[in-house]
Amino acid sequence: MSEQGGGDSVVARIERLATQLDAWGCTPEEIDAIRRDQGVELPASYEAFLRFLGRDGGGLMGGTNVCYGETFGIRRDAITLLDGVREERIEQGEIDPDVFRLPDDAVVISNHQGYAFGFVRASLGDDPPVEWWAEGSGSVAHSTIGAASIADWLENAANETNPYLSPDRLREHRLSAQAGRRRTYRQEPCPSCGGLLAWGGQMVFTAADPHSDRDRSIAYCAVEDRTFWRWANDPSAPLQPQ
Repeated sequence: MSEQGGGDSVVARIERLATQLDAWGCTPEEIDAIRRDQGVELPASYEAFLRFLGRDGGGLMGGTNVCYGETFGIRRDAITLLDGVREERIEQGEIDPDVFRLPDDAVVISNHQGYAFGFVRASLGDDPPVEWWAEGSGSVAHSTIGAASIADWLENAANETNPYLSPDRLREHRLSAQAGRRRTYRQEPCPSCGGLLAWGGQMVFTAADPHSDRDRSIAYCAVEDRTFWRWANDPSAPLQPQ
């Protein structure tokens, strides 16, 4: 395990960040389920991410599939994406298109909107770099290094800035993403019929109201075929009919 950040191990850095973000981690059984789904041994640094932040990600990378429950089948999805790009280029007349092939030892750790994914290579040790591939990048022939380690990947996300959003607004987005992921593990009854709701994440509404820029959490009742909502950063508020 490499040492960075003033001599702290990568695992210690991940644990410290998880504490700062009040994150929820996976159980050993959930980590084993991810290992089976990937079909590849997990590097120690990725296991540390799952152990300390695997359930809610500390709210980091909202809108990207990185957490338990979001990532089952993610490795197969990456292979399907690459195969699809390759087939499309053959249909366009390329005889032998130079499209990246996912290494056999790759553990896919993120998927963004179906066109990009991140992965680490198990054969590169306990703390491999995070690599990135995107369909719309300059070259689909190879991946690029996105971060030197899982800890760097997470710390970069935690320190992310946006010229269009204030730090307070970024923090609100993170808390909304965290709350939405946590709801996956908490059953809640429909306020109308009492049946269990299915949560659908956050949606941003632009209606002309004083809080149009806030995220709403949307829940669906299959019994009554209707939806309910509440502000994502106020998980204790009563549900409202949509």
